Amino acid sequence: MAGIDDIGSHRVPIVDSEQNELMTQVSGNKADAAVATPDAVSSEIAYLKGILGAGGGSLVDAQVRVIQSGTQAILAAATEWLHIDSGTNGAEILSIAIEGLVGHDWTLATYVPAADAVAAPAAADRRDVIAYLAADTEGGLLKPFGIPFNAYLQFTNDGANDQIDQVTITYRSRAVLTLAWGA
Repeated sequence: MAGIDDIGSHRVPIVDSEQNELMTQVSGNKADAAVATPDAVSSEIAYLKGILGAGGGSLVDAQVRVIQSGTQAILAAATEWLHIDSGTNGAEILSIAIEGLVGHDWTLATYVPAADAVAAPAAADRRDVIAYLAADTEGGLLKPFGIPFNAYLQFTNDGANDQIDQVTITYRSRAVLTLAWGA
């Protein structure tokens, strides 16, 4: 049979209680303020709110979305960049479909910088390179990848003057990505 002290330990604590004596003080109050950095006095609820609120939105707010670029002409032996920007929200790139590669000579490189607001990616940021030949009847497959801030697709035209008709990106994020040609 539970004693008075046991029943009392299950009462809701005051908001942002710094005591750490009872189970309820460790668990917390649903009105506790979010805490992102662990300390010796915050409750489990404060930490949970900090995790769920990271990046300005709840983890359950992530949605699968699609974005498309416009057409980009690229001269022979020239390189153009497609900038994929997630702000500071990050994104999981699920697939990229590129119209205008199959049947043409192209090299496609993927870059994922580790820092935000990078104007042009460094060689160390390169993650993948795929070569497409005029004789190819099917395109290569990019593996899904995550971006903390932004990514770049580098298109190098290895043939005659040509264009990328459209880039379609399917991704999961709490926010909408933006696409822009040119680095």
